[in-house]
Amino acid sequence: MNIKWTDILTYSGLKDAQVVAGVNGLNRQIKYISVYDCVQPDDFNADESGVLYITTFGQFRDNPDKILPWIKYLNEQKVSGLCTISDVATDLNQEIINYCNDNAFPIISVDTNLPYAEIIDNVSTLLHYNNLHIINEKRIDKIVYNKLSDSEIMQELRGINIHFKNRIVMLAISGNFESDIYLKRMNNLFRENRENYYVQYQEIHLFILSNDDDSGLDKKVASTLSLIKPFFINPRIGASKKYDLIDFGRALSNAQRALCMAQISDNDYVVYDDFSDISLLYPFRDSEEVKAFSQKFKSYLESDDTNSKMKLIECICEYVKFKGDWSKVAKALYQSENTIRYRINKAKSALGLEDDTIKFHELISLFVAIDSINRNIE
Repeated sequence: MNIKWTDILTYSGLKDAQVVAGVNGLNRQIKYISVYDCVQPDDFNADESGVLYITTFGQFRDNPDKILPWIKYLNEQKVSGLCTISDVATDLNQEIINYCNDNAFPIISVDTNLPYAEIIDNVSTLLHYNNLHIINEKRIDKIVYNKLSDSEIMQELRGINIHFKNRIVMLAISGNFESDIYLKRMNNLFRENRENYYVQYQEIHLFILSNDDDSGLDKKVASTLSLIKPFFINPRIGASKKYDLIDFGRALSNAQRALCMAQISDNDYVVYDDFSDISLLYPFRDSEEVKAFSQKFKSYLESDDTNSKMKLIECICEYVKFKGDWSKVAKALYQSENTIRYRINKAKSALGLEDDTIKFHELISLFVAIDSINRNIE
């Protein structure tokens, strides 16, 4: 979750900034922001790598030939890049532009009337919350992957939020914010509501809702969903069951699996279900046994459909999706029902299960579930 130029260039006043040079360096990490407009002393030392400097190049007004050596020095020190104003950017000569392009050293320009304070505030806000999310992500990983005692788990949870109540529900959300304003509001909102918390965790948005009783949790889930859904573009949401706070790891696993189920089924909102095949298979998705099963299944079907004309795997996926309804499968694949029946029987034959329909349904259901998980976590 490192902040890069590509992040800040979509944020508030900086979204209208122009890339003057070094566009290939927009993936450079930004650790903090500083202003440098004073005359460069002979013993000038750049701050640590990752700094973003705001400058008008005013320190070089009488010595413009020193701009390029300064930029070369900054690049060698792994400075993230420069932000300047549009009036100044047009005066940068072609030699400077070429060097920055060749070395992927970004220079962006903003409107002359944009205050330094607004730039610093926007970038600093992103950096602050990014650092906070990184710290909490490490705490969560420690709870999930380390064998901690109950007291150690509680210590880590109190480090995330000392105001957590006794019972929790987790919401895991995939999707992008409608705008950077919503990102800012989201972070602030969950700092104000002390019993709940928001963490960016492993590329998902994780909402931890807490209360002392289950009826209160139900109300919080309903109100939180109505509040945050408009913040996102096409969100997919997975909700855990209710757990005691000490079972934080189980609640997280629930929410992640429910999110996977929402993505696979293309539903906006899914609550974790113990009887789902996705829930059962999700923990083993990366195991050698699951990979071997999937590969062997594919090899049997592909060997019986060498030219892929029958698209047996696609047919099986639709067959499982529509619960064996020939008419719906035929409509989805733009084929006749007889063609679908022929292809399903061909798949049975390829798997050696012509006389065992129950086993056939068991295997194709497993395969489709595994294939769906793999496609949605890649």
